[in-house]
Amino acid sequence: MIDLGWSEAQTMLRDSARGFLAKEAPKSVIRRIESDPLGYSPALWRQMAALGWLAMPFPESVGGVGGSLIDAGLLAEELGRACLPSPYIHTVAAGLTLLEAGRTDLVAKIIAGDLIVVPAFSEADPRPIPSAVKLAMTPVSDGYRLSGLKRFVEYGDAAHLLLCSGRAGQAGSDDAVTLMLVAGDAPGLARRRLATTGGDPAAELGFESVLAAAGDLVGERDRGWPIMERTFNRLCALRAAEMAGGTRQVLEMTVEYTKMRVQFGRALATFQAVQHICADMAIMADGAELAARQAVWAMDRGLGGNFEVGAAKAFAGQAYTFAVSNAVQLHGGIGYMEEYDLQFYYRRARSEEVMMGTNEDHLERVARALGL
Repeated sequence: MIDLGWSEAQTMLRDSARGFLAKEAPKSVIRRIESDPLGYSPALWRQMAALGWLAMPFPESVGGVGGSLIDAGLLAEELGRACLPSPYIHTVAAGLTLLEAGRTDLVAKIIAGDLIVVPAFSEADPRPIPSAVKLAMTPVSDGYRLSGLKRFVEYGDAAHLLLCSGRAGQAGSDDAVTLMLVAGDAPGLARRRLATTGGDPAAELGFESVLAAAGDLVGERDRGWPIMERTFNRLCALRAAEMAGGTRQVLEMTVEYTKMRVQFGRALATFQAVQHICADMAIMADGAELAARQAVWAMDRGLGGNFEVGAAKAFAGQAYTFAVSNAVQLHGGIGYMEEYDLQFYYRRARSEEVMMGTNEDHLERVARALGL
């Protein structure tokens, strides 16, 4: 039997993280971050590193704290509750891939808070399938020349390093994907920030004969799809945890508001119809948490994860959207106001529902994992 509850130490970590975010990342700070072209707070990033959050899933042998992806998932839930724009889940997912590739020098910089690395996988076809990868990686005498376009890369305009997927050969094979590290300021790389609905910024990356050294390969040439899929699954699992945290916070905000709001001489929470809606929201929040934690557990244990991750991403997306849609209705007019905090969660839910693949895309992954 899988125990998806938190241990005593994890409960202490959760409480510590929640207290830190409540103090250092109130909604006034998040408003400033969203209006900042950088899209995240370097000061908060340094504080997260100092607290050991960036070291959490890495072993002590490379300077980590010997935690697990489950601990990182716990922190992702708290980041989702706070609605804080941060490249945390992206850098953790990419960092674990670099660890497996033996790039401990880069992992040490991540842990210190000196390096932000994000996966750059999405292209014109955003589906998480091998055939969607088109970026050309042409072998040259001193490495590879990259040409093409990546779209909707979260924190792509702020990252110091990009973990890119592309094609270096064997054009007839869908699975012949190659992974390459590219510096964010590499000559020939054009980064254009895109307007997004949610809090996490995204960018379009144009590669115009960008040169990368042979030593920047992650894994073997043309054999990068399993690595890419594992990185993608880790990131999706952490994203599901983030969405679950947001769903839980929306539920708690709504319950408190209905207790306070008086309508027809009674608290809104005393109406049975309102209680039914809140109960449905609670069921969805519980389901999102359990699905996300199972997905993170599966990836932490080195399992394939396609079924667990696909189910978690789809269900957490549906739960988050269900929660914010009902929360807006129960809040009434104030739920539509930008001055009120609910709008942060509404925008993020609508954005995260489609980022890294739609619900339908992930349900297809579930079906394939079941052999359907």
